[in-house]
Amino acid sequence: MLWIYLFILHIIILFWNCKIKGVSSFNKDFNSQYVTKCLRGFCALGVFIHQLVIGGVKADFDIFEIYRYLGYTYVSFFLFFSGYGLMKSLLIKKNYLKSFFKKRFLSIVIPYYIINIISAIILLSTNEFYGTGYLRKNKRTKKDIILTFLGIYIANGQYWFVIELLILYILFYISHKIFPKNKSLLINIILIFIIVLIGRSLPIHDKREYWFSYVNYYESIMAFPYGMIISNYENSIVKFVQNEKVYYFILIIFGLLGFTLTGLEVKIEKNNISKGLYEFHNYFTSYKTFFFRFSLQSLAVITLISFIFLLTMKVKIGNKLLEYYGDLSYEFYLVEKLSYRPLNYKHIIVKGYYEYYCILALIVTTKYASLFQMLNHKIFNLIQYKKINEIQTLPENEESTSSNKN
Repeated sequence: MLWIYLFILHIIILFWNCKIKGVSSFNKDFNSQYVTKCLRGFCALGVFIHQLVIGGVKADFDIFEIYRYLGYTYVSFFLFFSGYGLMKSLLIKKNYLKSFFKKRFLSIVIPYYIINIISAIILLSTNEFYGTGYLRKNKRTKKDIILTFLGIYIANGQYWFVIELLILYILFYISHKIFPKNKSLLINIILIFIIVLIGRSLPIHDKREYWFSYVNYYESIMAFPYGMIISNYENSIVKFVQNEKVYYFILIIFGLLGFTLTGLEVKIEKNNISKGLYEFHNYFTSYKTFFFRFSLQSLAVITLISFIFLLTMKVKIGNKLLEYYGDLSYEFYLVEKLSYRPLNYKHIIVKGYYEYYCILALIVTTKYASLFQMLNHKIFNLIQYKKINEIQTLPENEESTSSNKN
């Protein structure tokens, strides 16, 4: 019975304290950082439940089991908000790229390296937590260990999202440097890169954690350029849909398409798993299979994101809990397996207590994520403090040098 309450609670959290606009009235701040932060919080909790379910937690409640197949859907929203936020900042902030590596890139890289090293150390000491990649017992080599500690190999398969985001960030930065005034061309370059990347990676046929050889990389990747497109043409889109009849018509169409396509993808994946064909194998059996699944998932992601994007124009989403997990979402994502897997070490959680295991796992993961976030902030402040000192001492050194010359 508790499964039903957990499922309902996750949905209620999204709409708790929401405010609905009346006829011919729309939210002016539907695209604010606060709203996107709250949506990230909801998706972070969704990914967490997804990881618990695929990690062995069983439920007698079929709807809750759907979370097993919705991981890529929740992650797609993170990619959408990243693409949307990058383009938005580029459009409204002068000299945005000057602080790009400090504010965007380092904030992703530093936590990733820290947590990847911690994961690698755990994998070297025990094989009970993940059993993935290059550090499995009797298979690891010195090269595998070195490349994992350098972050070239990911110690935890869940970190594919970080690698994908970093590569897209670098591509965004370089493309804008080459073509600073043409935003449409920037979006097209990202799209072409994704297509080329897919074509280049398809022949690998390997489930190990090579960059972009893992099926997860492709399931939600189109959400990133879609976020850039929405941001670039946002004013025209908003102006078009702020006609009451047009708005509800498009909202219903995207809602029906989004949930229908997502449901179809869930049905296909569930059927494949029942046959013993897990994600990677049923994805790469042929080019035809790949492009069908890739197209289906991309359309499902884009239509579902569009539905939520339109919904926030009428329904103002936001509360303290979603804001908290939205602010903590990146660290929460990174520490999930590190925090809750030891609770189920050697599967000591007996059947019948899975619900309580989920609650305990959420509490522990939240605490670990909070501590990890504090550590990251201290590291960032230390880096910033050193840079300030360097800037402050430079004129003095130059002055003393010039006086010595005189």
